Amino acid sequence: MRCYFNLIGAHQTILDDKGVDVTSLNEARVAVLETMAELIRDGEDITTHWRRWRLETTNGSGTVLFAISLDELVC
Repeated sequence: MRCYFNLIGAHQTILDDKGVDVTSLNEARVAVLETMAELIRDGEDITTHWRRWRLETTNGSGTVLFAISLDELVC
């Protein structure tokens, strides 16, 4: 299945127009968490730049499959 990873903020939305093919929702969740961990390791300051944002994973029809608050990732 193809999943799209959209960043949703209070005043802005950044849509993923390419998506990624995954075999399961669990694989999509793991990919999100690994990518966010890599950004943090590389010095991305998600505590400042991404506060109160969430990442919504959708399918091709736009149905939200799951969402992750970026605030939760830096606790």
